[in-house]
Amino acid sequence: ITGLQTVSKKEKGYVKRLVDKLNNEDKWLISNDCKGIDQEAFHYGLHHHSQIICFVCENMLNKIQEYKKSIRMGKVVFLSAVDPAKRFTVTHAIDRNSYVCALSMFQIVVSSKINSGATWFTMHNMHHNWTVSLVLDNDCFGNQRLLEMKTVPIYIKNIVSDTSFEMIYELNKKENIEEVNIDQMSIFEFIGDTNESRI
Repeated sequence: ITGLQTVSKKEKGYVKRLVDKLNNEDKWLISNDCKGIDQEAFHYGLHHHSQIICFVCENMLNKIQEYKKSIRMGKVVFLSAVDPAKRFTVTHAIDRNSYVCALSMFQIVVSSKINSGATWFTMHNMHHNWTVSLVLDNDCFGNQRLLEMKTVPIYIKNIVSDTSFEMIYELNKKENIEEVNIDQMSIFEFIGDTNESRI
């Protein structure tokens, strides 16, 4: 479950519903230890009986110390592809995101913005087809662009329903009517042109 670092009250509600849905389906939450949407999902899951894998890219030893009680109780597992004492680098973060996608059955994008975390993350995933991206159909400009790029929508009605994630994917995936080649996006579109501020 991924998204922007700023989280609205409405998005917090979506995240809680999504984590509850994961728990009901006995699925693991795979966290990439980012601020914002991901952190909301992690903390809510930690206090609502989720099974969590947290893939970190920095200061793993500190995280283990901070959450040692939850680790002992079997609520969370911490993984890292780098030295547990290493500090943050962009390269480590990019690698971590790749591992999270590769471990996941679904990547759920709650919010995104052109050329910002979740959007890049999803585009990288789309190139390599590591996992299925389910993008919340809301008023985020980045989400709407991702949906135009043939990701699969997930609607509010899906989140509050008893329908499984697998069934949501099957119901919502679209035919390739007007495919957008992500390799041919203009640089202006990728970095986000001024139209975004008017939407």
